[in-house]
Amino acid sequence: MLKHITEIPVRFNEVDSMAVVWHGHYIRYFEDGRESFGKHFGISYLNFVDEGFMVPLTHISCDFKRSARYGDTLKITTSLHPFEGAKLKFTYQICNQDGILLANGKSEQVFLSLEGQLNLTLPECMNTFYEKHGLSFD
Repeated sequence: MLKHITEIPVRFNEVDSMAVVWHGHYIRYFEDGRESFGKHFGISYLNFVDEGFMVPLTHISCDFKRSARYGDTLKITTSLHPFEGAKLKFTYQICNQDGILLANGKSEQVFLSLEGQLNLTLPECMNTFYEKHGLSFD
Protein backbone atom coordinates (compact mmCIF):
# COMPACT_ATOMS: atom_id res chain seq x y z
CA MET A 1 0.00 0.00 0.00
CA LEU A 2 1.23 3.49 -0.83
CA LYS A 3 0.00 6.53 1.16
CA HIS A 4 -0.10 10.28 0.74
CA ILE A 5 -1.47 12.97 3.08
CA THR A 6 -3.21 16.09 1.80
CA GLU A 7 -4.19 18.98 4.05
CA ILE A 8 -7.09 21.28 3.27
CA PRO A 9 -8.87 23.91 5.32
CA VAL A 10 -12.63 23.68 5.68
CA ARG A 11 -13.91 26.61 3.66
CA PHE A 12 -16.86 28.79 4.64
CA ASN A 13 -18.89 27.78 1.57
CA GLU A 14 -18.70 24.09 2.65
CA VAL A 15 -20.62 24.51 5.91
CA ASP A 16 -24.23 25.03 6.93
CA SER A 17 -25.58 27.62 9.36
CA MET A 18 -24.29 25.50 12.28
CA ALA A 19 -20.72 25.63 10.84
CA VAL A 20 -20.85 21.88 10.06
CA VAL A 21 -19.59 20.53 6.73
CA TRP A 22 -22.36 19.28 4.44
CA HIS A 23 -22.06 15.49 3.96
CA GLY A 24 -21.65 15.68 0.18
CA HIS A 25 -18.32 17.49 0.49
CA TYR A 26 -16.62 14.42 1.96
CA ILE A 27 -16.68 12.74 -1.46
CA ARG A 28 -15.03 15.85 -2.88
CA TYR A 29 -12.40 15.65 -0.13
CA PHE A 30 -11.70 12.08 -1.24
CA GLU A 31 -11.28 13.41 -4.78
CA ASP A 32 -8.92 16.12 -3.52
CA GLY A 33 -6.86 13.42 -1.80
CA ARG A 34 -6.86 11.17 -4.87
CA GLU A 35 -5.84 14.03 -7.16
CA SER A 36 -3.05 15.10 -4.81
CA PHE A 37 -1.89 11.46 -4.51
CA GLY A 38 -1.76 11.17 -8.30
CA LYS A 39 0.20 14.38 -8.77
CA HIS A 40 2.63 13.42 -5.99
CA PHE A 41 3.34 9.95 -7.40
CA GLY A 42 3.10 10.74 -11.11
CA ILE A 43 -0.17 8.95 -11.84
CA SER A 44 -2.50 11.91 -12.24
CA TYR A 45 -5.52 11.90 -14.51
CA LEU A 46 -3.46 13.65 -17.18
CA ASN A 47 -0.74 10.99 -16.89
CA PHE A 48 -3.36 8.33 -17.58
CA VAL A 49 -4.66 10.26 -20.60
CA ASP A 50 -1.09 10.44 -21.92
CA GLU A 51 -0.98 6.62 -21.57
CA GLY A 52 -4.28 6.31 -23.49
CA PHE A 53 -6.68 5.71 -20.60
CA MET A 54 -9.54 7.26 -18.69
CA VAL A 55 -10.13 6.06 -15.12
CA PRO A 56 -13.78 6.64 -14.17
CA LEU A 57 -15.13 5.80 -10.73
CA THR A 58 -17.26 2.66 -10.47
CA HIS A 59 -17.72 2.70 -6.70
CA ILE A 60 -17.28 5.13 -3.82
CA SER A 61 -18.42 4.95 -0.21
CA CYS A 62 -18.06 7.03 2.91
CA ASP A 63 -18.53 6.17 6.57
CA PHE A 64 -19.13 9.26 8.70
CA LYS A 65 -17.74 9.28 12.23
CA ARG A 66 -17.82 12.92 13.37
CA SER A 67 -18.53 16.28 11.79
CA ALA A 68 -15.91 18.51 10.23
CA ARG A 69 -16.41 22.16 11.13
CA TYR A 70 -15.55 25.55 9.77
CA GLY A 71 -11.99 26.40 10.79
CA ASP A 72 -10.80 22.77 10.84
CA THR A 73 -7.78 21.72 8.83
CA LEU A 74 -8.49 18.33 7.33
CA LYS A 75 -5.80 15.72 6.84
CA ILE A 76 -6.82 13.33 4.11
CA THR A 77 -4.79 10.14 4.01
CA THR A 78 -5.18 8.50 0.61
CA SER A 79 -3.89 4.95 0.19
CA LEU A 80 -3.55 3.00 -3.05
CA HIS A 81 -4.02 -0.75 -2.67
CA PRO A 82 -2.35 -2.65 -5.52
CA PHE A 83 -4.80 -4.87 -7.36
CA GLU A 84 -3.91 -7.40 -10.02
CA GLY A 85 -7.03 -6.68 -12.05
CA ALA A 86 -7.54 -3.61 -14.19
CA LYS A 87 -8.75 -1.41 -11.33
CA LEU A 88 -7.47 1.25 -8.99
CA LYS A 89 -8.52 0.74 -5.37
CA PHE A 90 -8.11 3.59 -2.89
CA THR A 91 -9.01 4.00 0.77
CA TYR A 92 -9.32 7.31 2.62
CA GLN A 93 -9.21 8.62 6.15
CA ILE A 94 -10.16 12.18 7.00
CA CYS A 95 -8.98 13.50 10.35
CA ASN A 96 -9.07 16.99 11.79
CA GLN A 97 -6.04 18.92 13.04
CA ASP A 98 -6.31 17.13 16.39
CA GLY A 99 -6.08 13.70 14.74
CA ILE A 100 -9.73 12.85 15.38
CA LEU A 101 -11.15 10.53 12.72
CA LEU A 102 -14.06 12.24 10.95
CA ALA A 103 -14.70 9.87 8.04
CA ASN A 104 -13.24 7.02 6.08
CA GLY A 105 -14.10 5.48 2.76
CA LYS A 106 -13.02 3.67 -0.34
CA SER A 107 -13.27 3.94 -4.09
CA GLU A 108 -12.67 1.87 -7.20
CA GLN A 109 -11.88 2.98 -10.72
CA VAL A 110 -11.56 1.05 -13.96
CA PHE A 111 -9.39 1.65 -17.00
CA LEU A 112 -11.13 2.64 -20.23
CA SER A 113 -9.53 3.43 -23.55
CA LEU A 114 -9.98 7.02 -24.66
CA GLU A 115 -12.69 5.64 -26.96
CA GLY A 116 -14.54 4.20 -23.94
CA GLN A 117 -13.61 0.51 -24.24
CA LEU A 118 -13.14 -1.35 -20.94
CA ASN A 119 -9.56 -2.55 -20.42
CA LEU A 120 -9.60 -6.07 -18.96
CA THR A 121 -5.93 -6.26 -18.00
CA LEU A 122 -3.84 -3.97 -15.84
CA PRO A 123 -2.09 -1.44 -18.09
CA GLU A 124 1.66 -1.79 -18.36
CA CYS A 125 2.14 1.71 -16.92
CA MET A 126 0.59 0.47 -13.65
CA ASN A 127 2.71 -2.69 -13.58
CA THR A 128 5.74 -0.43 -13.95
CA PHE A 129 4.42 1.91 -11.24
CA TYR A 130 3.89 -0.97 -8.79
CA GLU A 131 7.37 -2.35 -9.48
CA LYS A 132 8.96 1.09 -9.08
CA HIS A 133 7.40 1.48 -5.64
CA GLY A 134 8.00 -2.11 -4.53
CA LEU A 135 4.29 -2.89 -4.29
CA SER A 136 2.75 -6.34 -4.58
CA PHE A 137 -0.84 -7.35 -5.17
CA ASP A 138 -3.32 -7.93 -2.32
